[in-house]
Amino acid sequence: MQLFTVKTLAEHLELTPLYIRSLIATGKVRASKIGKSYYITEESVMDFLKAHEIKPREQQDTIIVVPVQKKAQ
Repeated sequence: MQLFTVKTLAEHLELTPLYIRSLIATGKVRASKIGKSYYITEESVMDFLKAHEIKPREQQDTIIVVPVQKKAQ
């Protein structure tokens, strides 16, 4: 089991430590506080990422309509 600190998780996800702390404060990312530091499990990170996963739309047939100009006679 891998544990992340706020700083290491922020670096890993290319986010700021302040944003990671706000995710913890709002309960979007589960963390344990030991002393003055928060520790986040890999499982908690994966749960957060899965909850915010963007799913592809279903393929639909698309019809493109192109306006045609009439030629002057």
